[in-house]
Amino acid sequence: MNQTHPLSILLVLLVALTGNAYSDNEPANGIKHIIKSCDACHGADARVPTTVPALAGLKDSYLFEQIENFKQGKRGFDTDDPLVTEMKQQLNALNKDQLQQLAKLYSRRSLLPDPATVPGNSAQGKPLYDEHCKGCHSSTIGRFMTKSPDIANMKGPYLLAQLKLFAADKRLFSVAGKHKSKMVKVAKQFNGEELADIVAYIKSEQP
Repeated sequence: MNQTHPLSILLVLLVALTGNAYSDNEPANGIKHIIKSCDACHGADARVPTTVPALAGLKDSYLFEQIENFKQGKRGFDTDDPLVTEMKQQLNALNKDQLQQLAKLYSRRSLLPDPATVPGNSAQGKPLYDEHCKGCHSSTIGRFMTKSPDIANMKGPYLLAQLKLFAADKRLFSVAGKHKSKMVKVAKQFNGEELADIVAYIKSEQP
């Protein structure tokens, strides 16, 4: 009776595992042709307006949720921006598995801190941030409990644009929840100058 050597079993397992995994430089086969298009706007060397976010290092669950929001018309519905139109078209051409692969790939990339900020008074923004934003966005536990993104390294102009969309009821959610609804309520409390102050403070604290 033939017996399989334990080392052979280990090698088979390793091959199986590495065959299903993909790294920053080796995206899964289903998205190799897609990632270049995504990187043109969202990659490290992108040459697009600062209101377009870099995606590296964000949680895959958050990224996938935002992809779903775009596909379902909850994000980007209020603009004729050609970049947004192109993004919608590309997302609609992909299946759920491909979208999840994209989210995982970007989440595994190294975080790309972006120093871009906005004109604002960071000193005046600090107490506003501490009272209304810090609990959900500045601690690991807070982000985990509320599924909120780490915003410290995001582009300042992008953050300000999103806050204004929340305040104007122009950034919605495919699945509403108390934490998401709270984001809208918080943003509505402030005028444009105060929102800029909050973002200026966030960027002033970036490592």
